[in-house]
Amino acid sequence: MIWTGTLKRVDLGAGAWMLETGDGEKLTLFGDVPAELKGRKVEVTGREIRDGASFVMAGPMVEVARVRALG
Repeated sequence: MIWTGTLKRVDLGAGAWMLETGDGEKLTLFGDVPAELKGRKVEVTGREIRDGASFVMAGPMVEVARVRALG
């Protein structure tokens, strides 16, 4: 699947990467996320993880295959 939105860093516990989509949905991202894209609009390609829970307790979880800056 592909999602677009703003890449954010949550400094809770060990920290986590999140994607906030245009409609306000927040996705917790797992995998390789380029830190230099923090705060930028990006396209994330990956798969939604349906089992388990993240410690940041936010939205669906996504196993990241690729993150690409937009614009």
